[in-house]
Amino acid sequence: DYGNVVLSGGETKTFMGTTTEIFGSLHVSDVIEVNGSSGIPEIRIHGNLKFGELTGLANIHAIFATNTLHTLQSPGSLWIHKITAEANSTINFIAADSAGLTIGSADGGGIALRDSSVLSVGTNSIRLVEAGLINGSGEPGRISIGNGSIFLSSHAAGISNLYFDPTHNFVDYLEVDLSGGGTAAV
Repeated sequence: DYGNVVLSGGETKTFMGTTTEIFGSLHVSDVIEVNGSSGIPEIRIHGNLKFGELTGLANIHAIFATNTLHTLQSPGSLWIHKITAEANSTINFIAADSAGLTIGSADGGGIALRDSSVLSVGTNSIRLVEAGLINGSGEPGRISIGNGSIFLSSHAAGISNLYFDPTHNFVDYLEVDLSGGGTAAV
């Protein structure tokens, strides 16, 4: 368990355990890739998650703690294995205009928004790739979007359930290109 954590140094960073609890914020700065020593590590964050220039996949499952307003920040597009918002949490994705939040990997992943949670992307886009799903276990959380785009290009066999915020729900462009028997419910 840690307070605030900064990872830097221009190389791949590896989490040794399967679960890491960060009671503050995690800042990943100038790192090539983030992953785990065995499998995909779960990182439960009570604060914010900020990325600098990340040139590869953030092969982590970022779990944002219950009852908290969080910021997921990147200077540009970001690719991460999985994001979970625990109950009553809000995650604000902040990046350059029209930046993409790419979710999913060959090992699954995606977005899980638990009860009364929200992922707010503003004008940015969401890209679901490889074997990722959105609310694939029936989670009821919502996406808040205003003129952003959503691209669903997954080969997972499950259902992606997209529920939108009642007031911030304008999707500029929606593209669905699913294979592997997967479907999307909007």
